[in-house]
Amino acid sequence: MAQAHAQRPVPTNSWKNKSFDYLSKMIGTEEAQRLRQNEFPPLPCPMFVANKEHLALKHSAVKSLFFESSLRTGRRSSNTSGVAGVGTATIVAEPQFPTHEFFSPGRVYPLRLRHSNATTLDDRCLDIRGVALKFADVDEGGPLDLVFFSGEGLVFFNGPALDDFVAGPLTGDVDKYKAYLQKNSRYYYNLISLMRRAPSSFSQVHYYAQLTYKFRGDDGVTRHCRYRVVPGNDVPESGLPDAADQAEPWNNGPRPGDDRSPNYLKQEFVKQLEKTAIEYRLQIQIRDRRLDDTNDVYNPALPWDASTYPWLDLADIRVTQPLHPEVAEGLRYGHDNQPESLRLADEAESVFDYRSICVMRSAAFSGSYAGRTLYREIVQKGIDSSVYADGVEMDADTPYGIGIYGCKPDGCLAGVTAQVTIMGESKRSEPIDVTLILACGYDQEMQCMVRDVGEPVALKLSLTGGDVACYIDKIVVTKDGVKTNFVCKQLVQNDVILSSGTASLANQDNEQLKAARTSETCRWQQLLSWQRDVGMPASAALKGYDSLPKALQLDPRQKFVVENPISTGMSRLLIEQYQGKQKTLGSFQECRQMLRVKIGFADVIAEHFQNDREYGRQFLQGAHPLAVFRVGPDGLPAKFPVDDFTVKATIGSTTTLANEINAGRIYMVDYPLLDGIPPSSSATLRKRYVTPAMGLFWQTGGDAFVPIAIQLKQTPNRLNPIFTPQDNATDWLYAKMWLKCADSQYHQVVSRLLNNHFVLEPIAMALYRNVPSLHPIYKLLEPYVRSLIGLNLVTKTSLASSLGKVLGIGKEGIETLLKKAYKEFDFRHLVVPHSFTQRGTADLPGYLYRDDALLVWHALRNFVRDVVAAYYPGDGEVRADAEIQAFVREIHDVGLPYDPTKGERRHNVPSTFVTVDELVSFVTAIVFAATGQQAALSGGQLDAYGFCPNAPMAMFRPPPERKGIVDMKLVLNSLGDMDAISGQAALAFSLTQIDKDDVCLGRVSVESFNDARVAVAADRFKDRLIEIECQIGERNAGLVLPYPYLLPSKIPSGICV
Repeated sequence: MAQAHAQRPVPTNSWKNKSFDYLSKMIGTEEAQRLRQNEFPPLPCPMFVANKEHLALKHSAVKSLFFESSLRTGRRSSNTSGVAGVGTATIVAEPQFPTHEFFSPGRVYPLRLRHSNATTLDDRCLDIRGVALKFADVDEGGPLDLVFFSGEGLVFFNGPALDDFVAGPLTGDVDKYKAYLQKNSRYYYNLISLMRRAPSSFSQVHYYAQLTYKFRGDDGVTRHCRYRVVPGNDVPESGLPDAADQAEPWNNGPRPGDDRSPNYLKQEFVKQLEKTAIEYRLQIQIRDRRLDDTNDVYNPALPWDASTYPWLDLADIRVTQPLHPEVAEGLRYGHDNQPESLRLADEAESVFDYRSICVMRSAAFSGSYAGRTLYREIVQKGIDSSVYADGVEMDADTPYGIGIYGCKPDGCLAGVTAQVTIMGESKRSEPIDVTLILACGYDQEMQCMVRDVGEPVALKLSLTGGDVACYIDKIVVTKDGVKTNFVCKQLVQNDVILSSGTASLANQDNEQLKAARTSETCRWQQLLSWQRDVGMPASAALKGYDSLPKALQLDPRQKFVVENPISTGMSRLLIEQYQGKQKTLGSFQECRQMLRVKIGFADVIAEHFQNDREYGRQFLQGAHPLAVFRVGPDGLPAKFPVDDFTVKATIGSTTTLANEINAGRIYMVDYPLLDGIPPSSSATLRKRYVTPAMGLFWQTGGDAFVPIAIQLKQTPNRLNPIFTPQDNATDWLYAKMWLKCADSQYHQVVSRLLNNHFVLEPIAMALYRNVPSLHPIYKLLEPYVRSLIGLNLVTKTSLASSLGKVLGIGKEGIETLLKKAYKEFDFRHLVVPHSFTQRGTADLPGYLYRDDALLVWHALRNFVRDVVAAYYPGDGEVRADAEIQAFVREIHDVGLPYDPTKGERRHNVPSTFVTVDELVSFVTAIVFAATGQQAALSGGQLDAYGFCPNAPMAMFRPPPERKGIVDMKLVLNSLGDMDAISGQAALAFSLTQIDKDDVCLGRVSVESFNDARVAVAADRFKDRLIEIECQIGERNAGLVLPYPYLLPSKIPSGICV
């Protein structure tokens, strides 16, 4: 965390810009005064004088000029001679400017900094000095680039002023130089302001960005801003022009007697970094944007008044290592590379517009880069260090061995080009080019000579072959016979930083790794931005599946099944012949005969599905065991007017309904969110019905849990009868089907799609965006949520469409039910023990789901607790972890928001972690939801829904409004035709299947922690899961219908269906 500090003034000296005095001597005081009064003539109207077409032509001309210049030399057209370093930028802890997400207090960014001379190669000359900042440890790209020059104002403030500068000082002709200075007093003044003669150090100069940028803070208000860089050690500026230089700036060569090296500034920079870090302060000016702002706000030649718009500390910059000349030469700073909220000022209207300098500079940067790139490809055939070393000497090369192990392709790629950079405590090597041969588990080793960085402590792997990805187990670096392991164990896309140590918190890392952590999360923030869906959890804003980072894309087989669940299921169940068949059932037996492939317990259930005990068992041990809740001491709700007379024949005459309620033996299921969702119909699908049914169950005191009353709608009236087991058998069977149909809508949409998919996606999003892969919580959580974003993206398009064809509420009803359910979502329901307590089912006999879920939950929680305790000795460490706090805060504020104005209840998502126990409970809830809960909600689907009469997902006739009118023909017709019945079975099959290659719970590798403490905890966890497997297996052996869905061997290690 950056240290809080008061705003420090920047030291000044007595230096004065006396350019006006010397200009007066050249042309006379009167003429000089006239020039001073007309420095910035009124801007002509672009409509009549120059327009955007003219500006575009100017852009092309400047780009061509700089392209040709760089193509001739292979170097930058300006700021050619330079030196670069890498370090960090730490945002101040107590900013005095409006809050901004990018400039979050204490945030540490990796940084690359390059110093340069604008026009000369000799450091001793009178010249404009420059510095460029890249808020990333990459050659190009990154979230933010800023370019600065010595001096508060530029000499060229629009297109014509740039033309004058090119035709004057840049020609090298003294007469043209003098004529330039005599043309505009601002030219002379700003040129002297910009020039520095032989400063003592690049780091002892003040640098200004001069251009005007946008600043749109967290409050949504857009303001103007400018930046500058000043020395961090509070010393006065060095190298300011003396009287001789101010009088004759065209005499800019080295002074007689200055026998220092022409590269002394670059050499001093490298030598200083060998001793200690070089520090700077990045500062910002902020001014409100006003309707009456004139174009002067954008004038890069005019500084803003510092007394009105004070310079505010923005970040502390520490450069810790010099960059190898090869890397420095390859740096590309994007003039317009900033986040949208920090972009350059609005678009220029003409070449006379002050903002046109932004256009010209962008053209110069891109033209120069294109020229030197082409030069290397055609002329130089690569980068020649001798061309641009500029006298900077690096450490002698030393031999290193690099072994890359377990390379596996993502897709069918044969090889990928990559670069490896070895990092020591204070030095780093140049990038080492490697070609990864991608075969299943392929290992490769190589020897190379690179800069001696000492003992390797970190390693950067960058894939350079475009939009590619590959899995890597580990990388081993050997120096002087000593091997250092860098565990990867992940799919790599773009680049990854690996540490030789254990998983770590940010405050345990050196500056390099701290910067690497921020670099990684910044990259994910660019790759994954939030899409705020009204009335739903936020999700990833993606243009399509192909825009999803490859590391998050699904296995092609998994993706195919999710996209085509019905056709896949029909093929696997050998029931394709029923697809499109409009014949209705003649008997339940026909439906049973359809299931020729005997998988799971569907056929056994088909034999007993009409039995009330079997019906009740499925609510406790079936595919959806989350709906049952105990009726409290206040009794039944008024909307469900069941009385003693209604249930007397079932519960017996020796007790009453009130007694049974007080004894805790009466339970309910209720599906009120279905109320108001209309029957689903479309041009291609038959009309389907669902009712907001409710059911009453009795725990007999023995081992039976049976239904005793069912009401199909929420409002009691004469057209909404209460069905009981005393009604004729067909009425009662039909009522049970309607209740199961309502339950299936909740199962698929509320419990699975919302609570098991869409609620977890924001957690995966926030994890990638805020927690780096070096963090122990990332290593713990990420394997379980890795597939969520890709899976949900396909689910929202393909799977939801398939569900819409099968479920009674249809596709539009799914969307309605999701939003209704999210209004009532409570995060605490993901905490399994709380869920049972809240529903009053903690002691319900025969509730095998609860029994098994608690076994797995407690084993998982103990494992999570052991891992967390290894890195968080106490609550203070949790509160101090900025990364994990940012993670949970983003989930609360952005990922799972609630809007009380829309009737949403508080979701009880934590906004901060105060204690170790809170962190453990949160992580356990997420891992269990992605593993055990998924297994419980998916594993039994074919058993429950494969035989359609047991649990129809849709009814094709309206619900009955009185008793005694239902016959078996109506029951069978209500199940739909063979196309619908087979489609339900096929969908259930696909939603049940867990890929045979999926790693089961407890088998997820913890090698990436590189920590013996975690390995011990993992072994203990695996041993406990084996015990649970045996315990459940022994119990199931004595059951007619076992409950196998939470056997640890059947629990996948993440959401997969």
